Amino acid sequence: MGRVFRRNPPFYGAFRQNDAATVALVAYALLKNKGLSDKRLKTENVKEMMNMKRTMRVACVALAMGTVIYAKGDVAKEMDMGWYASGKFAYHSVEQKLSSTFVGDYADLSDDEKVKQNFVGINVAGGYRFNPYVRGEAELGYASKSDFSWWTVMGQFYADLPIEGSPLKPYANIGLGLMQFTQSGFDAENGMCWNIGIGCSFAMTENLSIDASYRFFQTGAIKSTESYDGVGADYERKIKSNSLLAGVRYAF
Repeated sequence: MGRVFRRNPPFYGAFRQNDAATVALVAYALLKNKGLSDKRLKTENVKEMMNMKRTMRVACVALAMGTVIYAKGDVAKEMDMGWYASGKFAYHSVEQKLSSTFVGDYADLSDDEKVKQNFVGINVAGGYRFNPYVRGEAELGYASKSDFSWWTVMGQFYADLPIEGSPLKPYANIGLGLMQFTQSGFDAENGMCWNIGIGCSFAMTENLSIDASYRFFQTGAIKSTESYDGVGADYERKIKSNSLLAGVRYAF
């Protein structure tokens, strides 16, 4: 390699001394063009070498950025235990099944109806992490769609699955609670509800994480009685939804 530099080929000024990438590229050119005279290198080969050098430098920058990101992720690890708060936006694809049975003079009449709607809402929660794998929280949720709305109060239990050396943390959860459902012009209806779900969080810092998840949500039979103009009816409503949630969690 010293003989090559001592002869000062035309492209020598484009390289820096002690540049490892340059040395490797020159060696590559000599091997590829071993049939050529030491006094000349074709212009095409010089251009190819320059392009390869730029490509290698871009690759080195990408590798360096990846190393920084990995190192940052390794540092950005959630706290192993303690209190936290979270907020999430929610999108619910909802199916309502409403059964009605009339009473009094119309006791022999009944009706079943299914309605599919999309609700949007928000969930806020406060919780405690017991260790890197287990946490629990109390959650308040609200969602609405035109004349319909609901409130939920639920206890959620989470099982986290930390990935060694990664800011990602998949999890599964199950929840149980109460729901109040309201339709404009009617009395509020109350019932039990539950959910199961899966998700993943990403630790931005030791305290702050972003979170995305899927839940299947369902209620028990929510019963109510209504009467209008002397006609009464017993209603039974069941609600289930497939929900997508995204938000942030902050550990204190």
